[in-house]
Amino acid sequence: MKQRHHYLPVWLLAAFFFCLLCLSFTSQSRFLHYCDRFFVEEMEVNTLTMHYTLSVPENYGIHTTAITLGSFDTDLSKQQRSLYLKRAYLKTIAKGELSSDLQRLYDRIKYHLETETDGLKYHLLEEPLVPSIGIQSQLPILFAEYAFKTEADVINYLTLLSCVPEYFQSLLTFENSKIEEGLFMDSITAKELIGYCEEFLSSKKTHFLTDTFKSRLSLLNLNSEKISYYIEENQRILDTCVFPAYEQLKSFLMKNQNEGQTTDGLFYHPNGTDYYAWLLRSEIGCEKSFEEIEQMLETALQKDARIIASVTKNNRKLLSQRNEISFDISAPGALTNYLKMRSKKDFPEIPEVSLELQNVPASMEPHLSPAFYLVPAIDCWDENIVYLNQGYLTDEISLFTTLAHETYPGHLYQTVYENSTHPHPLSRLLYFGGFTEGWGTYAEQLSYYYAPISEDMATLLSTTRAMTLNLYAHLDLYIHAYGWTETDCMDYLKKFGITQSDAAHKMFLLAKQQPANYLKYYLGYLEICSLKERAIDCLGSDFDLKEFHEFVLTFGPAPFEFLDRSLNLWLKGKYQTVGADSLVSVCA
Repeated sequence: MKQRHHYLPVWLLAAFFFCLLCLSFTSQSRFLHYCDRFFVEEMEVNTLTMHYTLSVPENYGIHTTAITLGSFDTDLSKQQRSLYLKRAYLKTIAKGELSSDLQRLYDRIKYHLETETDGLKYHLLEEPLVPSIGIQSQLPILFAEYAFKTEADVINYLTLLSCVPEYFQSLLTFENSKIEEGLFMDSITAKELIGYCEEFLSSKKTHFLTDTFKSRLSLLNLNSEKISYYIEENQRILDTCVFPAYEQLKSFLMKNQNEGQTTDGLFYHPNGTDYYAWLLRSEIGCEKSFEEIEQMLETALQKDARIIASVTKNNRKLLSQRNEISFDISAPGALTNYLKMRSKKDFPEIPEVSLELQNVPASMEPHLSPAFYLVPAIDCWDENIVYLNQGYLTDEISLFTTLAHETYPGHLYQTVYENSTHPHPLSRLLYFGGFTEGWGTYAEQLSYYYAPISEDMATLLSTTRAMTLNLYAHLDLYIHAYGWTETDCMDYLKKFGITQSDAAHKMFLLAKQQPANYLKYYLGYLEICSLKERAIDCLGSDFDLKEFHEFVLTFGPAPFEFLDRSLNLWLKGKYQTVGADSLVSVCA
């Protein structure tokens, strides 16, 4: 008898084989492939980001890509589709079949994709132009530290420089959209940015982007003819692309400096408080309500006030002695080495790495942060650079604690520790600022007890610093979540002895211009302290500070609710080790 043949439609056949293909791979391999593709796609969007993330992109499957700085795209359709597809595919992967490390990465990716998707509706409330920390300040520093390891790096660098006009044009298009929606910056902020542009353009022929280019170029084995050509080409591009772009930005700001609809915080913008709540989730990794955060800040403020009252009551000379602190700050490198050695007893050991301390260009000092750490490439993480702003670091203790924040046991230490555990490179792109800056602040606060001063003095200075950060965090919350005006803030600060209007005005401006930024530092710090206090309460005499730090660092940057859940598991494991299982319920 003749057999009959049944043919499936082509699309159904393709779907069938796709399902078979998916079944032939484990969830682990599918997830790793997903992470690899996610990472490569993100790298291809911005060449400058890729250069700072990867020393040898070819080793990560990136061979040819267009040289680009990206853009401030106001058409969100591509981004929406990309996020939808990433979320949809992630759902097809069985998280329970992944290793514990990959499960943590899965949770972070899911959180990241959800917050990014939620944030699309607030995109015009974002502000890339912010005094000190905005793109106008960051971009020149990133160019100045762009490493030249091969001649190809020089060519790519010059190509990127020539992209600045197009990049700034997309920025101005974005800012025009903000103007149309009544969301443009206030005149004071615009004038500060105009001042930055003027400083940046004030010495075109002796510019730091000229000097740094020459010094980096000299490290390559190039003949004199090529060196001369590249130096001339760099100056030509600065003169015809970079400087005109900053001139255009300055002109735009001067023309539109009075277009801002309000001089107050996000509270007064449409959907402003919703956006602020989103910032707390996306930038900090905090799911707490405004009221819960306020309670945390108030509790910490009252606790610190009691500590200061107690320590000064027992040692009345402290207040006069704190202005007499003196130790050698002529060699920041020596202080860094001191911090590195002094912190070893409290923190797990990390590999040896190099560190270069650079000073911020003098002309840029008024417009940049007191210090910042340039995170090294994933595949070249032994090369670390920290910039110090000498315009801010005017006394011994501020330099010492700033170095602790940026180097040991702060950002540099945390980054090197994380890299030494060899996480998937995608982890680098999942930013949780509350953990990262909270850790830097935690390291800074701990460093007071490493300084060559008495314990009482360390307690006074660290607690005073914590209260100052707390006040900034209060202003951050009150301005953007509750609608406080500058007058409200001034009245509040008077209760803490800050009566000079100039000082109060500056505090108000900083908190208003950088929504959630101070909470990122201080709330992140409080969250880490809360984890430690829980561990101490539960473990008592069995608590080991180095082991706690190892737990936090090994878990890595994440939303704090993830760390909180993981701490419960860690404490249970510790209790089993010390034979106190019956007490686990007390700590969970």
